[in-house]
Amino acid sequence: MSRSSRGARTPRERDVGQDVLAALGTSPLCRIWRQNSGKARALKGDGFVQLAPRGAADYSGLLCDGRRLEIETKATHTDTCACESCAGQRHWAAMIRRFGGVYLRVRSGAEALAAVEAEVAQAAEVPLDTEVAHARGE
Repeated sequence: MSRSSRGARTPRERDVGQDVLAALGTSPLCRIWRQNSGKARALKGDGFVQLAPRGAADYSGLLCDGRRLEIETKATHTDTCACESCAGQRHWAAMIRRFGGVYLRVRSGAEALAAVEAEVAQAAEVPLDTEVAHARGE
């Protein structure tokens, strides 16, 4: 956690990401993994390795119904942030949705889990089954 100008603790994006992985890691509704974007220096030689395109979400994966799942974690940026990285992420979100995928922008693991559950339930048009309720500890 980092401190804001008023001394209050605000979560770092890394903390939010770990919370999302913990919340969704055992869910039967999806499989997700960390997705780095941009370029990284190659271990050998002077070159670079291209990672996911700029603007790609922090986490990628699949929903149990086969749809692509992209999750962008946010700790401090607002939904209307005009910075270059947020603008690129909005373009990525539009592309994922245009191709039938699900793009979520979340601030906690609980928010991510609730959104995934809602997406799967809405797509199936039936209530979540007992296995999902059990996974949630109900």
